[in-house]
Amino acid sequence: MEIALFNQIQNLPAPLIATSKKLSLSTMEQRMVLAAENTRINKISIDVAVGISYKIMEEAQVRLNLSKKDDLDIEKQQEAVLKVMLANGDLTTDEIFLVVERGLNGDFMSESDTFVHFTPSMLAIWIKKFKVERNKLAAAIIREKEKSEVVTPVPTEQESKRMSIEIANNYANKAREALSKGEPYMVPFGGLFALYKQIKKYGIWDVNEDEKDSLTQKIMDENPFADTEEIITLCQTQAYKNFIQELVDFGCKINQKGEVVPLDEQEEIEEISEADYLEQEDGRDLPKW
Repeated sequence: MEIALFNQIQNLPAPLIATSKKLSLSTMEQRMVLAAENTRINKISIDVAVGISYKIMEEAQVRLNLSKKDDLDIEKQQEAVLKVMLANGDLTTDEIFLVVERGLNGDFMSESDTFVHFTPSMLAIWIKKFKVERNKLAAAIIREKEKSEVVTPVPTEQESKRMSIEIANNYANKAREALSKGEPYMVPFGGLFALYKQIKKYGIWDVNEDEKDSLTQKIMDENPFADTEEIITLCQTQAYKNFIQELVDFGCKINQKGEVVPLDEQEEIEEISEADYLEQEDGRDLPKW
């Protein structure tokens, strides 16, 4: 019942849900909806699943500053993480990364917990708590959808573009803040492929053809058994992470027009009508990934 309930979210336009004024979704709830759009764990190859389990172990070690254990212990932990993942195959690959991110942030700590620690069994607990939140969100979205007598208007292109700009600038700011403190920062995995599509759609940034070919080959080499859809998603995810890193490395931000500019550049707030905006966007020939 729970799985069927949340499956219905995948039939709703993510931007529509993410910007719903009636629901007033938080940033995290918006990301949960985006993450629900990705491929489910029970639909990916075992090799891709193994790779994800290694990435989860690496992120936990970096975020919690865990000491390196012997290879045998790491292998056992990784295998246990993989089993937890496969036992929760209804999650998408982005959702499992979102669970790990939130768990390491302490979002699922109980009142008796004094610090965050990571084990495969703790990951299972985090997933259980995440699913409770996920299904409450699904129920709220579905109730709102059923209440609507007419189709809720899709957010304007201006609003969608503004969201894409705000999210990217926010990630870059967090990375710069971590860098200033000498702390590691990893761009959260959840929904990055969708965010890449947005910045590309609005002409904010894209990978040039040579870099795209190089990145695609690298991803294929690292994931020899992944299918075409999985390869594309992994490429788009890595491309977005590269974009955020470029904003940090070159001291840049995205202004309201969608231009990458130096951090200290001042900009005037410019009001533009939706009609004018659509006229500017008309005729854009977007490449396919």
